[in-house]
Amino acid sequence: MQIEAKKNTAYYLCWPMVDSTTPASYKSGLTVTVAAYYKDGIGAWTAFTPVDTPAEIGTTGIYEMDLSASEMNHDKVLLKFSASGAADTAFLFDLRTKLVDDLNDLAQSDILSDATPFAGANIDAAISSRSSHSAADVWTVATRTLTASLDPTAAEIADAVWDEARADHVATGTMGELVKWLAEMTEDDLGVRRYTANALEQAPTGGGGDATLANQTIMKDWLQALMSKTYTLQNAVGTYDPATDSNEAIRDNQAGADVAAIADAVLDELLSEHTTSGSLGKTISDMADGSTTLSVSIANAATSIPSVLDGGTISVRKAATLTLSVTGLGSLASRSNIYFTGKISPAQPDADSLFQVSESGGLLVINGGTPDSSSNGSITVDDEAAGDITITIKASEMAKLDVTSGHADIKLIKLDGTVSVLQEYTLNITDVVTLKTS
Repeated sequence: MQIEAKKNTAYYLCWPMVDSTTPASYKSGLTVTVAAYYKDGIGAWTAFTPVDTPAEIGTTGIYEMDLSASEMNHDKVLLKFSASGAADTAFLFDLRTKLVDDLNDLAQSDILSDATPFAGANIDAAISSRSSHSAADVWTVATRTLTASLDPTAAEIADAVWDEARADHVATGTMGELVKWLAEMTEDDLGVRRYTANALEQAPTGGGGDATLANQTIMKDWLQALMSKTYTLQNAVGTYDPATDSNEAIRDNQAGADVAAIADAVLDELLSEHTTSGSLGKTISDMADGSTTLSVSIANAATSIPSVLDGGTISVRKAATLTLSVTGLGSLASRSNIYFTGKISPAQPDADSLFQVSESGGLLVINGGTPDSSSNGSITVDDEAAGDITITIKASEMAKLDVTSGHADIKLIKLDGTVSVLQEYTLNITDVVTLKTS
């Protein structure tokens, strides 16, 4: 029998077992065995052992078992059930990422969005009943006017521009970095922003700076021009009056914001809204209280730190003791267990792992088989609050591995049932010259 089901989703299966000589009767009291296989794409079938085993429901002759999400995370899964005195039966699962039933879970935003199509809560029934007109009816109307605009206003764009300057645009050579440098040239003197002694008296750090009176005056004029309502820059740069210029933009753009209106709004926004502590307008306002040259000193940028999940690459040698110290995983309090697992493919069952070791059970799997002793592997928590652990696997067990590459992770299971992947790695197992371990 073929069943269409959703991929990577747990599935409950129940079926009758019938007598091999009298198929009209269900057979009770059987010990049912299962042969399980999976395949992805056009590849070969691979055998696996399901976690759950078939069990009879009462004495009905109907049997049941649960298939986990990981066991159903393939393109096809085949299960064959057999028992002494009963006819064999089989089920082929054709697994899909989306089913027709998923259409019932759509929200209006999911249908209208290209970013997350068909992934929402419940479909809005009003969508299909808003209008009886077709698209052709709409486009044959001579005048089509939108009742609302989805475009941002000039004020919204201006607000985003000045926020972005201090939030993200702080790398070398950006305006945000320049403003940060300028802000560092001033200090608070009993409520009044003044330039530092270095800014007032010296050329820029490192020599080669130009602290001439002409350059001092130009910088002063530039800052004052930003903060005053009307000010003429030197060298006939021109004048700027926010009041009159804003009115001109409004009069010239009655149909809506255009490029000139947006530029005008950006400059107005700096002085009207962005004046709180830490904002770009406040920074420039504080600097404009001074009157002389500025001095700039550049420091090295801090090195970025990768996220916790980016564990990098683990390279281990076969036939050599594995000792892995991991720090900074975060709190490990209220845990039920910690697992460290390595596989060639993440889709493999845990029973086929290259290795799997847990805090509570020691070494559970080595090269898809049973280790000589579970005590040959361990996970030790060195600092529960910080999340520091040490993982070890003895050389005699590591000698059973083949030279290969794959994936590994550290998983935390808490007492309340919460499951978290704390680290993910690329795994490389390399060969050694000496294979002896004792």
